[in-house]
Amino acid sequence: MDKISFLQDFIKQCDEVLTNHDSREAEELTEIIVEIFQNEINNIQYGLDSYSGLGLCDNTPPNYLGDIKKLKMKLLNYMHNLNRQDQIAERELEKLKLQSNVSAVFNNTNSNVNETNISLNVSISTHINNCIQLTEDDKNLTSKEKQMIQELLTSLQEELIKKNKTGAKETIKSIVTFLLNKGTDVLISLLPSIGSLSNLLRQL
Repeated sequence: MDKISFLQDFIKQCDEVLTNHDSREAEELTEIIVEIFQNEINNIQYGLDSYSGLGLCDNTPPNYLGDIKKLKMKLLNYMHNLNRQDQIAERELEKLKLQSNVSAVFNNTNSNVNETNISLNVSISTHINNCIQLTEDDKNLTSKEKQMIQELLTSLQEELIKKNKTGAKETIKSIVTFLLNKGTDVLISLLPSIGSLSNLLRQL
């Protein structure tokens, strides 16, 4: 069982205890959750009635059901933080893959290519990387949409490097059409680089 599934199981147990309204079950589950996650979730005991010691003075029993509600929220917050970290790691991995693709193109370039072609390839790479970064920074696109655009940009780079004018034109058209349909402001920020890539296409 992975970490997220593990957390989801305990969150489900919290819901069941709250539904049953069983203080004894709540007490047992509170002890288990604190014991398991105290080294992962900072100050997990903070705010819990059963760990405050306030009831010792007047023999009032702790509000275990209230503690379970709080622990459920702490677990949910911890799970969301883990998901966010996973998403960041995935984006970094995609960046490395894209950079690797760019490097592979240059490494496979014949050493006798003239300076004009080398300069052209560098310009292509610069504009592609700029588009990728702008796409990554846009907050209106979902992760899936960003990945789709970045895959199109990588495909465009490969077509331009191979001097496949027809393929490059079709890819540029696909990128612009996709962004127009989305109605996102990222199109405005990408237009200068896309325009420059279109100019480079005419130079091939």
